[in-house]
Amino acid sequence: MKKILIIILLPLIFLSSCNSDNNNITNWEELAMISEEKFRYIEQMGFKTRMVYEGEVISPANQHIANSIEPWRPTFNPFYTDLILVHNAEEAEGFPDNIILAWPRDNAWTQGLIDGIHWAVNEDEYGLMFQGAPIREPFTLEDFGLTYPITIADLVDNWEKVNALWRAFTLNERNTIHWAARNHARPATTAN
Repeated sequence: MKKILIIILLPLIFLSSCNSDNNNITNWEELAMISEEKFRYIEQMGFKTRMVYEGEVISPANQHIANSIEPWRPTFNPFYTDLILVHNAEEAEGFPDNIILAWPRDNAWTQGLIDGIHWAVNEDEYGLMFQGAPIREPFTLEDFGLTYPITIADLVDNWEKVNALWRAFTLNERNTIHWAARNHARPATTAN
């Protein structure tokens, strides 16, 4: 009889434990003041960042941001209440200390990123095949509520649409776009 009782209770204890873990995850989501998705977007787009950490302005601040906004980290800090996207460093001035700010790089890297996005959207059907199998369905900027050309301002003003577009690309396409952005940002070398 004891064996039967143990066999019945063990799965119930296990399920109760799993349910407790799920509640903690829900609590983490409730604790999060800043969208993890928005933070991941600014990382993927290579935005510059600024935050005030322990009274000091830190820029770039990506690692401090991750440590401060992810509720499961021991360094989580609910003091930070918002992540605001602005167009440039000048617009990032004058915000309260509890606001984290991010803006696109105003250089060849960002233009390379945008050019890479245009390239990936415009891939022909053949480019969307790997060993004869489709890697994704073709789509247009308009499918995401965007118009050609995407601008640096779109990365801020329409970030949710650009983010949806970005997530629609395959991992290989995103890696290629980042590679193009890095190469675009390299200064041309001159032969002597």
